[in-house]
Amino acid sequence: MKTRTPKNKWLNVWILFCNEVVFSYQKVSTAFKSTKGENHPTVASVFVRLADLYNKISKFRESKTYC
Repeated sequence: MKTRTPKNKWLNVWILFCNEVVFSYQKVSTAFKSTKGENHPTVASVFVRLADLYNKISKFRESKTYC
């Protein structure tokens, strides 16, 4: 008899992965802001990627804060 992996397990793995990515983007944005300044294009690029990630995981309110 085969054991089936529940879909919820993969969803939980995906959410955990996304949370790690969000944390990494936030760390990078903090580092870039302190070294390059808040108005640098690199900082803006990180914010765009963070907003896109939030949008993909349906956290629209958080996504809007980075747009």
